[in-house]
Amino acid sequence: MLELTDVSSAKRVAGVLNAYPANPAIVLGGQVSGLAVTRSLGRRGVPVAVLDPEERALAKASRYAVASATVPSPLDGAQPALSWLGDLGRALRRPAVLLPTGDEWALAVARHGPGLGRGFVAPAAGSDVVDSILNKARLYAAALDVGMPVPRFAIINPKSLKEAEDIVGYPCVVKPSEKGDFVHRFGQAALTAESREDLLAIVDGAGDRELLLQELLPLEDAALQTAAVYVDRDGRLAASFGGRRLAVYPTGFGTSCLVESRPNQRLVDRAYRLLSHMAYRGIAEVEFIWDPSSEEWALIDVNPRCWKWVGLTGFAGVDLAWMAYTDAVGAARGSCRQVPGARWASILDLAAMGSQGGNSLLTDSDYQALLSGRGEAPIVDSVFTPDDPLPFARALESLARPGIACRC
Repeated sequence: MLELTDVSSAKRVAGVLNAYPANPAIVLGGQVSGLAVTRSLGRRGVPVAVLDPEERALAKASRYAVASATVPSPLDGAQPALSWLGDLGRALRRPAVLLPTGDEWALAVARHGPGLGRGFVAPAAGSDVVDSILNKARLYAAALDVGMPVPRFAIINPKSLKEAEDIVGYPCVVKPSEKGDFVHRFGQAALTAESREDLLAIVDGAGDRELLLQELLPLEDAALQTAAVYVDRDGRLAASFGGRRLAVYPTGFGTSCLVESRPNQRLVDRAYRLLSHMAYRGIAEVEFIWDPSSEEWALIDVNPRCWKWVGLTGFAGVDLAWMAYTDAVGAARGSCRQVPGARWASILDLAAMGSQGGNSLLTDSDYQALLSGRGEAPIVDSVFTPDDPLPFARALESLARPGIACRC
């Protein structure tokens, strides 16, 4: 990891970016979502630099990354990472667009991005807005303000445990009020408690994190849909994209490994109403789950940044990463139209599911299309593409290393 006084790598990255006539893009986080953003912009001629705490992050191996660097993680404290960015910004000739791909980066940029100076164009949403979105209790309160259903929930601490149990009941979902490093510690974004004993064990393992107890709704993958949007700097809905999750890995509260393009204007309208109420600007993924008791779509989460399967949006006609870049630099973005039925897959996650006895979710022709880049049914992999194969080789290397199931 770089020391605070080491500005040579920041100057090196700036030197590479300064050789290009276009405003550069700085992709913060180089795993699956960062790789998708790097390819999206790099294919359009944007000079992209990938910053990630991991030396061998996937996007750093992409042919579309003109520069990369190993930088401090905001999870270890925002100041070292911001200090490195400050050194980079002072050496850039043109303002760079910051594109966070993880909650820790989104929060650090929202809180401190404007203070980095003229070297960067930071996302338009302020820190108070991003803070509220990433805090589940405040997010759900905002949803209720605009009449949007949410699962029953309660914030828990040792003094309020009984009250929370009475509100939610068992079995229930336990998740952090603010994600932080919860996924890194527990391997997934939420856990299930079947009883008070399960809940107490989770509370003990979570340390001093504030936790949220939430009603457990049916987790069939078809009951999970997303409205992904880009809200421009003037607060207008510039683009939208609907996705339906077909499978997750690990099962339960894992992350998406197969997603289908499926427009849903009703959910887009709800997502935009919530984000407008919260004065949010930028990319957001708004997740909904079907509640069979109320026969309504309930809000479960909002990601105020690029997310794991963001690559599907560009592949299926609505490139939200490109929207963010063009809005930041004032360039023409062109028209867009969603292609229904296109799919995004993670070959490696699906293979892991199959090895554990799961059903094959892709056909031989699907795999042929993924590996060749051609086929009747449009489908794209999260990492492998024929024109940029090295990140996939790096992903195969990582399978031998212990860690969380998803490196988003």
